[in-house]
Amino acid sequence: MSLSEGAKTFSVQIRLRRTTIEYGYVNVEVTPDLIGLDGKLDSEGLFRRALEWGQEPQMVWYKEEQAIDPHSVQQQREPHEKSLFKGQDGFELL
Repeated sequence: MSLSEGAKTFSVQIRLRRTTIEYGYVNVEVTPDLIGLDGKLDSEGLFRRALEWGQEPQMVWYKEEQAIDPHSVQQQREPHEKSLFKGQDGFELL
């Protein structure tokens, strides 16, 4: 690629994806319906209940990590969306 006549800079827009991983805790009571006929704990049922409870609005979540990667789908941004550009005078939103 080459710069067009009179252009001072050339840039390529990259769509990024930021993923935030959070963790939280739930205490699931071991009730009779979580005990199988063989007397063993139904771990699938236990985890299913924990995941259901994790949807509750009073669930407390703690930030664990954040990852930024190229988005798997690259596309032109919508007119209402902004893009960060670093020029000679620093960062600006386009």
